[in-house]
Amino acid sequence: MPVSHTIDTARCRVQTTCTGTITVDDILGHYETEIREGFLNYHELIDTGGVTPPYLSGTDIWRTAMTVKNALKGQKVGPRAIIAPSDVLYGMVRIFTTILSDDVPIRIFRDPAAAATWLETWSETFANTAWECMEATD
Repeated sequence: MPVSHTIDTARCRVQTTCTGTITVDDILGHYETEIREGFLNYHELIDTGGVTPPYLSGTDIWRTAMTVKNALKGQKVGPRAIIAPSDVLYGMVRIFTTILSDDVPIRIFRDPAAAATWLETWSETFANTAWECMEATD
């Protein structure tokens, strides 16, 4: 499975791993799962380090990001830290995050530790989000 996730409901966290060739449907399916299963407002660490060619085109990334942006309207979305260790992945993720950044607290990192630290710092800065997450899971 190209996009898999592990959910920690006690901490309102999602660890998502992307491996192999990723398609538009894989990305859209992931967000649909988050909405359907009720963990969209969790804090998510997304690791794209295992993604391999062929990569999505710039047009596919833009179209996917716009679809996700429209689907997220009116939803409470937790912060997203995306690990993109290579130049190619960083560029692809940059297009995606630029489109979503007005609606989602989202950042790109090359270093997994820096991504985890930002997500934790974000959580401490906006502690009420964790409360909302806990309230949503009751």
